[in-house]
Amino acid sequence: MIPKTSYRVAPTKRTSMGSIPPSLRTLSVSLIHGRFHAVAVNRGAVTASWDAPNLVTEPSELAAALKQAVQATGYPGSTVRMVLAHPRLVSTLTSVPPARGSSLDRVLDRVVQRDKTFEGAAVWCHQLTPPGKTGPNALIHLFPAALMEQYTRACEKGAGLTLVSVVPASAVLHGQILELPVAAGDAVMVVAGLGSSSLLLVGQRDGQVLLARSVPASWTGNVAGLLGDLSSTVLYTREQFETEVTGIYLFGADAVLHQAALQAPFEIPVRPSLADDVPDYWAAEVLRLPPAMTPNLVSVAQQKAPQRRAMIRVVSVVAMLLVLLALGMLGWSHLQLSKLGSQLTDLQSERDELLMRHREFSDECLGLLDMQAMKVEVEDNRPDPLASYSLGYLGEVVPPKLVLRAFAIMQQGPVWQTRYEGVLMPTTNTAPDLALVAEVEAFTNRLAGAPMHMLVTNAVTFQGSEPARPGDGRAGEVWLDRIRAEGTNQVDGAVIEHKFVVEGLVR
Repeated sequence: MIPKTSYRVAPTKRTSMGSIPPSLRTLSVSLIHGRFHAVAVNRGAVTASWDAPNLVTEPSELAAALKQAVQATGYPGSTVRMVLAHPRLVSTLTSVPPARGSSLDRVLDRVVQRDKTFEGAAVWCHQLTPPGKTGPNALIHLFPAALMEQYTRACEKGAGLTLVSVVPASAVLHGQILELPVAAGDAVMVVAGLGSSSLLLVGQRDGQVLLARSVPASWTGNVAGLLGDLSSTVLYTREQFETEVTGIYLFGADAVLHQAALQAPFEIPVRPSLADDVPDYWAAEVLRLPPAMTPNLVSVAQQKAPQRRAMIRVVSVVAMLLVLLALGMLGWSHLQLSKLGSQLTDLQSERDELLMRHREFSDECLGLLDMQAMKVEVEDNRPDPLASYSLGYLGEVVPPKLVLRAFAIMQQGPVWQTRYEGVLMPTTNTAPDLALVAEVEAFTNRLAGAPMHMLVTNAVTFQGSEPARPGDGRAGEVWLDRIRAEGTNQVDGAVIEHKFVVEGLVR
């Protein structure tokens, strides 16, 4: 069993690459080749940390370490994030087709199944790299799925936490490159000494990663082997990406003491890292990385498990409240039903009385409806008085020298169409046609005035049986008859009738 150590507040450290998101609350754990360190984060601030005194190499030991970390730091949350450096965590660079999304995932999954060095399924994540000589590349991090499942169960059983993030430790080293005073496109290598092994990361300050490796050599255990790995990494970067590594930065214990030995075979500068090698480094710095630079070995479904559980709890509480509300409504309904029963009896007696009054009012209403129908029949079928008024008015408007022979009035929509036909009384006037015109004009003027206000649409005068219109050949005959009669209304001893027709509209 792992003994419990004392509680201490972790040092606060900010870097130029950003700060911990202010809304974040989690337990961040670094498991670097068995060395366990945990920091509690609440609202973006590191509040406490805890170191396991012994190495944590088995899932059962991880469960015990997490339980003690929660107790020591007082962490009240439900999620845990992990930075992992493990012998079975492999990072490999592979060529990929120019694909994106699910198509790229399918290609990478085939590559993982082909290149994995262990039995069983693998969990993996990837980071896209700049194109190399062979085209687009991707840096794949893969880890045994069975071991990841054991870590997940250890988090749940040991401390009741959900593992939402497992980030390869090499990705955390990229944060140091973001702080270096180098050009954005320059390739820089960061070497982290982890006891008997080392982590190598080649990246650029613009955020792109080129290469990540874990080598079984370090400046404290096998300097010659480390120099060989550094040389091969520099050469591979030059050949694969056609770019030069402009600097090597050493991070870890005793890096300054071995700087000269590591600088000797290289022309490029080898310097100590600008980052402080403090216990909280791995667990705290991973939270400051931008999401695009944070590969995660945990599946999306597992990452969303805390939200799903919170939703389930909310739904359960709401369902419980709804059940209680339903029970309360059932009791209230039963009470109201008993009250309504007594009210129903009273309402039935009132209904009988109202039905009797309704029959009485219905009889009265039928009588009134009959009277209203009779009134409507009388008013709607009453003839319009305009026809009779017009007939009576003719005696006043027809001039004495005109004789009205025909009168017609017919309703067309909102207007009445009228027609008057007549003749000029026998006269000794030398110009009977002109006299007729004057009399007809006086007649139409009276019709257009009050009270009829008729709109005269046609007024025609003519001799004989039909009018002589302009362009008609009979007009000449009419004038010849007039000359023969020497200005009278007689032709060859016969009386010629001078007729008129007046048509108009009355509203």
